[in-house]
Amino acid sequence: MKNYQEQFSAKDTQRVLSKIEVALALEQAERNSHRDTKHFHSSEMAKDDWCPRSTWYKIMDTEESDPQSMNLKRMNIFAEGHNIHDKWQRWMWKAGGLYGNWKCNTCSSEFSGTSPEGCDHCGSDDIKYKEVPLHSERYRIVGHADGVWEDAQGKAVVEIKSVGLGTIRWDAPKLPPSLTVSTM
Repeated sequence: MKNYQEQFSAKDTQRVLSKIEVALALEQAERNSHRDTKHFHSSEMAKDDWCPRSTWYKIMDTEESDPQSMNLKRMNIFAEGHNIHDKWQRWMWKAGGLYGNWKCNTCSSEFSGTSPEGCDHCGSDDIKYKEVPLHSERYRIVGHADGVWEDAQGKAVVEIKSVGLGTIRWDAPKLPPSLTVSTM
């Protein structure tokens, strides 16, 4: 084992990580090439540090003065956030209240419903939640809600945030009052 550790240097680590970073950056650029830049995005507006002025400049095609780079660390944070979304969506599905669009991984059909047991077309239970599209020309909003919860009380939009005081408060409801914010 010691011989292996001697052979595996920091330089070798960069050999691997730099290739991963390039591959992920290309994947991210491809994904963002289809992103609508003429509307507000619901996921962007839900952020604590959202700046409406900055979003308006993007809509008006103004070049960003301080663009955020998508380095490996940042891309890893986003990937972890996607995993957390998948987890919560799976839990809401199993709890019986997740409404939205679904895609069958077996036959590729797409359908809407509340926590379906399987595909409406072929019956396969290998289905994936596709989230719920949001669109309002009036308010220039596009995007996807992380979920819609449907029960006897009606429907409620779900926006999942993976990091923040809300997450901590959920796990530690007895936080000091100075760290909590009243929303009512």
